[in-house]
Amino acid sequence: MQLDAASPSMSKRKVSDAFELVSLGRSSYASKSGIAKLLAHISEHGVPETFDRSAQYRARKEVCRRTETPYGPMVKDMQVPLAAGGEQTMTFQNPLAFFNYQCSQSEHYARIVSMALDRTPCSPQSPWNIILYQDGVDPSDGLAKNHSRKSAVVYWSFAEFGMSALAHEEVWGTLCVARSTEYQKLAGGVSQLFQKIMELFFGDTRDIRRSGVSVDLPGGGHALIVAEASILLADLPAIKECISCKGHAGMICCCLCVNATLHNSAGIPVHLLTDRAVSISNTSLEDFIKHTDESIRALVQRVNQHHEALQARMISQQAFDDCLQVLGWNWTPSNIILNERFRLKIASMVMYDWAHIYVRGGLADNELGQAMKTYFSNRSLTSFRELGEYVATFTFPKRSPNLAHLFIASANANNSRKGSFSCTGSEFLTLTPVVHRCFTRVVASRGEFMPVVSSMIAVLNAVMLLMSVRSGTIKPQELCSAIAAHLLLYKAYYGDAAFRPKHHYFLHLPGMLLRFGFLLAAFTHERKHRLVTRYTRDRKNLRNWDAGAIEEITCHQMWELKQPFFLACATARPRGNILYPLREMFPGVDDDAFVVVNDMCVNGGRVCAGDVVSCLVDGQAQLGELLLNVAVQMPASYTVYSVIALWQSDPNESTADIWRKFRVSKENVVKLESNTSIDTVFTYRMAVDQQTCVVYFPPELLPKRV
Repeated sequence: MQLDAASPSMSKRKVSDAFELVSLGRSSYASKSGIAKLLAHISEHGVPETFDRSAQYRARKEVCRRTETPYGPMVKDMQVPLAAGGEQTMTFQNPLAFFNYQCSQSEHYARIVSMALDRTPCSPQSPWNIILYQDGVDPSDGLAKNHSRKSAVVYWSFAEFGMSALAHEEVWGTLCVARSTEYQKLAGGVSQLFQKIMELFFGDTRDIRRSGVSVDLPGGGHALIVAEASILLADLPAIKECISCKGHAGMICCCLCVNATLHNSAGIPVHLLTDRAVSISNTSLEDFIKHTDESIRALVQRVNQHHEALQARMISQQAFDDCLQVLGWNWTPSNIILNERFRLKIASMVMYDWAHIYVRGGLADNELGQAMKTYFSNRSLTSFRELGEYVATFTFPKRSPNLAHLFIASANANNSRKGSFSCTGSEFLTLTPVVHRCFTRVVASRGEFMPVVSSMIAVLNAVMLLMSVRSGTIKPQELCSAIAAHLLLYKAYYGDAAFRPKHHYFLHLPGMLLRFGFLLAAFTHERKHRLVTRYTRDRKNLRNWDAGAIEEITCHQMWELKQPFFLACATARPRGNILYPLREMFPGVDDDAFVVVNDMCVNGGRVCAGDVVSCLVDGQAQLGELLLNVAVQMPASYTVYSVIALWQSDPNESTADIWRKFRVSKENVVKLESNTSIDTVFTYRMAVDQQTCVVYFPPELLPKRV
């Protein structure tokens, strides 16, 4: 049978359809996935009656300004005083309205709140703890001369949600997005902005501490949430902006210490002039005088008294500035610390962001650069190139960041020359156990610059402990010992002059772990910055820029919280050869009842097929390769099963070692229910013959030392 050739009109129509499809998003850019999702939505729901820019603008205003809750609209305007006099209107997300709305509208958010209430009942005698996080976001090109969109953002959530929930950026509300050119005009700068944010929680008519927030939960549940501002999470430059301390550029560089002074300064270091000052190169926190909540309030009162004396011309401007340098605090017209309505306990609520201290230009990655420069300058075999080749022999969890680009020739040359190591925070944390093994097993065996090796191993050990803090198994004393060991080794080789304020800040981390019971890092917030960047990068019209940005972000959060996000995973329908083993494992189950599952949340990240995981088999902890996660549809719900090839541990290996050897096998395959069995995903190194494998066990999985 011979098929007729396609007619010219048919061919022309196909070409025209193809050109029409590839032309979508050309006149006004949209990504291919964005176009596909938009067209799929239109195909399912139809075209809206109105959809031009004006209609979208009106819809945004309708959602943000007229979605009524018992606590007002989702977005509200506030009058903020200017330094030059007068007031300026600024727009904020209403946290009480946001919380009330999401509890009734978001299934997953409401589930998190319900679980938190079960663990920690809320009452006026036992209020919940509000976490506030402040940072700067710059969506513009890094090479641009005018960073007009650089903004201060403030996120918030509740500590009672728990570490697992707080790792989801969806549970963090966005209180404001304020451009630097705007908040610099305010009387007090960011501290004035922070005061207005406090008024959103503790206002004249609505106060979350006194009257609480009433919420309705799915299933007819009802709760009254009473809370207080208990945690201020940020790096020190952001803390400085919020509470007006001098920060690490000041003579008194730590807001939690009365007498911690810079070791290096333009003039004579203060600790050489008076015994009352202590250099930040001192490695014992006991030698510093710590602030209390009361001492900080008294200090701010003294700052205000000096300012009153300046206004009365009783002291000169130079004398006033000198007093502020000695006190370590700036004067600001926004006295949030002395505000009785807010009741901020600064010494008790500050939590240093350990991620900013250690990685992304922090102590650990900078020390790696310093160490490698030492070896590079002395023409040692130890180099970034060798480290990259060593890292390439390890296999990381599939959802870990790609690390190959960190060790290309140009990056190695640049890092060796500068004595630095350029990478993101998540990349460095992924590398940490492997770099630790390299220095322990390879570099140390050469016997070169052993003080450098010892200090590097010590700082990596501290980072590994901090990564395990989220599990709740790391004790403050254990962390304190690791930090002290590193500081002593670092000081012994690099000297006092190499100490930076961050070396002092992380002396406070064990005390913060003891006080709060956990330590938060900013990785979740760095991911959330992408949402701010998405809606601020291409906003060309700077008129009402802040209002438009926070309205767009609020609309996005209202949408995303309606989607499944808490412990959510990726799914796909199985097809092809994979169906044959599924039919054998689940006889009598229809093919349409199977769903392949990936990206399940476990300790150490997300797990996919091919990762090495730990699991419980008959009550015993086992380790092996995950071959498949599959959900089987039952009459009322899905049951998720994991198919795992179990490995055998080497009997000669100590259970206290962080690297353990296993014998690889695909013979002993088990089928387990995933929701109760899989625990941790691992980094490992397979032997050349594929018969054995060494696996990294993080500190939370090691036997506890008494």
